[in-house]
Amino acid sequence: MQEQRSGIKKVLEDSFELLVVEDELAEDEESQLTEEGYNCFILEYGEFQPSSNERTISQNVYVSYLSENQANLDEQVIDILSLVSNVKKVSFVVTKSDRLQVKDTDRYIDRVVFTFKRVIPFECI
Repeated sequence: MQEQRSGIKKVLEDSFELLVVEDELAEDEESQLTEEGYNCFILEYGEFQPSSNERTISQNVYVSYLSENQANLDEQVIDILSLVSNVKKVSFVVTKSDRLQVKDTDRYIDRVVFTFKRVIPFECI
């Protein structure tokens, strides 16, 4: 279970050299991004669910990619899909994209939320 969590985080950090946080940005991290440009990943984990196999459970993993001024966003989306899907027992489900306005500015960032499903054997829990 921990191997999947650390594997997802490591593959994103190593491949993109961007900030990767779990759950939400801290105030100091958000301030730094506001100054330097919004380019980071936020990882969130959903509820555990039964799976088709009695010996495993599944959990949705949400990877939010916040991107400002990236001309190659589509290529990066494909890279993220490929990299995270290569983590053991993690599979791609869907993406959802939108644009957000940076607070108190006229700047906008792209947000792509990836949904992955990870399968966790009961032996690992």
